[in-house]
Amino acid sequence: GDCIEIWARDAAQRMVAAMDERLDFLNLMFIELVEFKGKHLPALVERLMPQGMGLGQHFQKEQDRLRPIPVPILLRTFVGLFFSYVLTELMVAPNMPAQFSQNSLDFMVDIFLHGILEDSGQSSPAPDD
Repeated sequence: GDCIEIWARDAAQRMVAAMDERLDFLNLMFIELVEFKGKHLPALVERLMPQGMGLGQHFQKEQDRLRPIPVPILLRTFVGLFFSYVLTELMVAPNMPAQFSQNSLDFMVDIFLHGILEDSGQSSPAPDD
């Protein structure tokens, strides 16, 4: 997309579609975490890092519009959005009223991009290290 909003929605939709095609990967992810205690994750991260950097480049294209948040944190948050959507869609949505799932990915991407506050231009100070 030409702007970050279109790009973020498209990327989220593509990621969800890819996961829908291979839900067995989610099972493998849980096996990796529980049985192998994440032992293979560093190799996976190394392999996926080029794609992650591609995501980061999209964020940097509109750096003048971004709050001063480090790109690795933006990437982590975007990936968190994806996993949050997938897990809640699989585990919770089937047992909830339709409003729980109606346009939920669009709303979640909107929250990622703009936050939940009406005036999202105000930022809280960063926590002390």
